[in-house]
Amino acid sequence: MVTPASGKMAKGCIQPDGTFVLGTESDSDGAQVGTHPVVVLPPSAEEGQPLSAVARSLPRRYSVAQTSEVTLEVKPNAANEIAIELSSK
Repeated sequence: MVTPASGKMAKGCIQPDGTFVLGTESDSDGAQVGTHPVVVLPPSAEEGQPLSAVARSLPRRYSVAQTSEVTLEVKPNAANEIAIELSSK
């Protein structure tokens, strides 16, 4: 999730190959222009199923905009291909 100081949040699901597309009103209409904090949440487990190893290894700091230390810059009129690197430390 991309959480701008004002305006609409954009969100997208990380695919098995690591790619993602952000959207606000639809699944792929993009994010608001500017530099914004990023929140990364692990996939939810199905009821009665254990969390995946990926979900268990993702530090909690990534689940809060103020502590994630991850930002992305969305530029106007650009392709905006962004790589986000996370650490399990």
